[in-house]
Amino acid sequence: MAVYNVCTICAIGVPLALVIYTQHHNLYFYVVAISIVSCTTLTLCLVFVPKIRSLKKSNTSEASGIFPTNGLKYKKRFLKGGSKSLTTKELGNEIEWLQGQNGSAALDLKR
Repeated sequence: MAVYNVCTICAIGVPLALVIYTQHHNLYFYVVAISIVSCTTLTLCLVFVPKIRSLKKSNTSEASGIFPTNGLKYKKRFLKGGSKSLTTKELGNEIEWLQGQNGSAALDLKR
């Protein structure tokens, strides 16, 4: 799809740029710049928008089956207490839990 995107914009932009090159140098620059920016933007949208949409629709366990994660496992975990502020002790417990998860992931990588 990205190849068709680039070819279509080049088929429009290049002839237009060649026609206006000799008379309007500023307009030539604008046409070339807009062609480059639109090609890159549309290509990135073609690549990443479907991925973002599918991640928003499904939960993380389904998404990890669709998209490669290099062996990393993701799970949703909400902080205790929801929207209320955490006490220092609760925050310390969350930090310890995260450090434990980090250490176990490092051990898994070494194996």
